[in-house]
Amino acid sequence: MRTYLWSKIIEQAYNLKTMKLMYLDYMHNLSEDSFLDKYLSIHNYEHNKNEYKQFEVMKARLGFNIISIYDKIYPENLRFSINPPIALYYRGKIDLIERKSIAVVGSRNSSDRYLKMAKNLGRGLNNLPVIGVSGLAKGIDGNFHDGCNNSIGVLGCGIDVIYPYSNEILYQKVIKFGCLLSEYPLGAKPLSWHFPRRNRIIAGLSELLVIVYANEKSGSLITLDYALDLGRDIFITSAMNDRFDLPGYPISELKKRINML
Repeated sequence: MRTYLWSKIIEQAYNLKTMKLMYLDYMHNLSEDSFLDKYLSIHNYEHNKNEYKQFEVMKARLGFNIISIYDKIYPENLRFSINPPIALYYRGKIDLIERKSIAVVGSRNSSDRYLKMAKNLGRGLNNLPVIGVSGLAKGIDGNFHDGCNNSIGVLGCGIDVIYPYSNEILYQKVIKFGCLLSEYPLGAKPLSWHFPRRNRIIAGLSELLVIVYANEKSGSLITLDYALDLGRDIFITSAMNDRFDLPGYPISELKKRINML
């Protein structure tokens, strides 16, 4: 029942203004029971047995669950980040979010050189005590997840939606060996504005951010803004530095920084 109730909260938190109010209530030490009662009552919530049964059937079929900001396992980095999600759907190994992590992001459209670099970065993390975080999108993100065995994919759609569909095999790999996260309601489509909002979670979860390659209008630069606001370390390729004069360290220094986590 708790998971179902939090699914109704997620539907309300889809409105960013409401989510901010929810977070303030949490910070003011409103208990979980009082929190649920307040927000489900405000919207004239009534327990619907048929809806609950349908939800449980889908939960069993897809194997998802929900972590809320009231859970001890909710990562501290994210809890005190920018507009942290009040709750997240997940599929896979949720305990991975307790480990130190780094984010690797980049453009959907990139040259083979940078796609290969992203995959090699993922492979490199397999031998280090950290988890990789990315957006499971086409291009840099997908290649990074392909190389990284235990990764966290943060979705810009519902946890039950595969996007892009060409990443279906990769999607299943992350569920099996890593973890998928989404703050969006079940069935939420991959709308364009979902992805910039999603990027704050990627930055919030991670100790540091690696930008492999990004175009001028890439959402990766939005992730960069969040990471800078949060005081995260930034690692970039020489191409990124040359084009945008970005603050950060060369990727060659990344392993040394990871060993300091």
